[in-house]
Amino acid sequence: MTIHFQAFEYTTQGDFQITEFTYTGKEGTGWEIFRKSARYLTVGKGYRLVRSRVCSICATDIDRCFLSIGMTYTINTGKY
Repeated sequence: MTIHFQAFEYTTQGDFQITEFTYTGKEGTGWEIFRKSARYLTVGKGYRLVRSRVCSICATDIDRCFLSIGMTYTINTGKY
């Protein structure tokens, strides 16, 4: 199974950027996750993809731009 979607990422600069993701694999064998066409993460078997209609943002997510380490946060747009 291959899933392509776009998601907003909340950056350390405090803004959002749209990023493309691709997930390939299945629950029984695991998933390869690509971000901007580059391998980003591999997860083992047992993980199941779920579609959500909405999500929320925690206060700690909003403070992410003030963290001393550089990382982004992915927010699903529902665009599959």
